[in-house]
Order: sequence, then C-alpha cells, then structure tokens
Amino acid sequence: MKAKAIAMSVLSTVSIMGGVLNTQTSSTSTKTVHAATTAVTRYIGAKYGSFIYNSNGAAMTKTSRTLAYASSWKTFGAKTVAGVSYTNLGGNQWVKSSDLCINRPASVYYIDYTAGYGIAVYSSPAGKATSKKLAHASAWKACGLTNVNGQDWIKVGTNAWINASYTSTTKPATRYVKYKIGHSIAVYSAAGGKVNGKSLKHGTKITTFQSVRVGSLTWTNIGHNAWVQSQYLSTTKPSTSTTTGVTYHMTATAYDPRVLGNYTFGYDTVAANLSRFPRGTKLQITFASGKVKNYVVRDTGGFAYSNPNQLDIAMPNSQALQFGRQSITVRILK
Repeated sequence: MKAKAIAMSVLSTVSIMGGVLNTQTSSTSTKTVHAATTAVTRYIGAKYGSFIYNSNGAAMTKTSRTLAYASSWKTFGAKTVAGVSYTNLGGNQWVKSSDLCINRPASVYYIDYTAGYGIAVYSSPAGKATSKKLAHASAWKACGLTNVNGQDWIKVGTNAWINASYTSTTKPATRYVKYKIGHSIAVYSAAGGKVNGKSLKHGTKITTFQSVRVGSLTWTNIGHNAWVQSQYLSTTKPSTSTTTGVTYHMTATAYDPRVLGNYTFGYDTVAANLSRFPRGTKLQITFASGKVKNYVVRDTGGFAYSNPNQLDIAMPNSQALQFGRQSITVRILK
C-alpha cells in the first residue's frame, strides 16, 4: 500500500507497509510489527484525525501520532480497556474503535430517502431520535463518522447524527421519465432486483442519485431502495399530450352507459385512459369492417388504467353484446 503521511512527533514518524504500521525512531534501527490475524480495511472517521495508542498491560497510552481523516487502514480485531473499545492496526498500534467507519468518508452527503419525506436526526449514533428531520435530496456536511453495530453514522452537527444508509455521495439531479404516453415504468427494490409494486408515469419529474451497471442494463437510484432502468430517463421533459393527426392501433370493447344508469353520455362517447386522452378529446375510429365514426372522450373506467391501449365504445346494449373485442385504428382529431 502506498505510504500515507500522518502527524508526527519530533522523534518519530508513522508510515504504512502492507497495511501494518511501522515505527521508525531517530536511531538507525527499524522495528517492523507484523499482525498474524486476517486484516479488515477500515477508514478514519474522526474529522480531525485519530490518535494512535500503545497497549501497556491493562492500560492504553496515548501517543502524539495521528492518522488522517478518511485515510484507510488494515485492522486486526479489537479489545476493550477501561470501558473503551480500541482497534488494532498491527502490533502494538491501536486507535479508538469509535474513530473508525466502514465506508470511506465524504465531505458532503445527500439525503437519499423518499420524495416528500425526511429522515430522523439522532442525538447520538444509534441513540434516540430527535424531532428534527432532514429532507430528501438535501445536502449536509459531515463533521465525522463512526460505526455502531455494523452501521456507519454521520455527524452533521452538535449532537446530530444520521444513519449513513439513508444517504448518497452523489449529488442529486433532476430527470424525467421518458417512455410512452399513457404508460408507466416499473420501480425496483434494487438495481437488477425485483419490482416493488410501484410505477412512474411517462413525463414524471424525479430526483436521481447514483447509477450502476448490472449485466447489460444500467440502473439509476431514485430514492432509498428504489431503482429504475436508466434508459427510460431524460434530462428534458418529454411531451405528455396527444397530438392532433396521430394515429394509434388499439383494442376496443363496447358498453351501454344507460345500462349503468348514465343518461348524460350519448352513443358518440368513448371511455379511455384520461392521462392519454383527456376528456373532450375528439377521436376518429376506424373499425375492422372499415366503418369510420367520430367519438368524444367523456368517460373512463378501471380497465383504462390497467390497459391504456384500450377504448370502451358507447353503443346500444344489443350492439354492445355482439361487439366483443375488436382491433381498431384511432386518429386524434382535436
């Protein structure tokens, strides 16, 4: 590992050799300390550096040497002395375990949770939650990190700590869902994972964080445990309205609104997905028989949101029963 500079006393310096600290005195002799246990990499989370301690039987002696914030070190287990946990860096070189964290610290963290919600601020790492919340996508400077029970905690102020699992080091960006008018994309619980039951409509404005590649697909994080395929995102807002003259190939069923008790709609009515065809949209429908007739979107139904490529055409009940399901061509008139 490349040597890293740290604070030094007048008579000694500390360097790293293969992840194990090596003490060099002002004399010509050099003593290298090797550790026999498996090393685990950790990072210094103490903002102003972590002091090195020497173990002296049942006590720990604080030296004048420090390790820099965010520097990485190999660790070899821990022990508790006088109620304080210390982690071994090789030989008789120790730091307070509370000065270490699992992930490399960053200077700024962004809240990565759920749009419209915030995360709790704690009075101490893994302690009690305060009444304060930090908004999704807001930015906070780190005052230091520590690890408690396998989780990193970030200090963002005096007696103010947040769980690092709800943060990102990637600056949030604004993106839009770009798919198909009237359709939605699935949201996944992890990059390349399973769908979480939620979806985002074409044209939806969202906040994004980091992107990762899994197999042949690139995925983008849009919030805590929420990911979408990056190919369906755009930096510019796509059109979400239907355009006059555009023709669609769709499926049609039929119904009689009067059978349902609605005598307001005439038989020139169609029920549609209103996010695709707003009320009042005029449509020209060409049936499989070649017959052409104009209709107006006045109604909708549950079918329209599960299948936005379907229209339900109003007609007398006797005709509706015979109509069944047909393929139609739909042209937007206005």
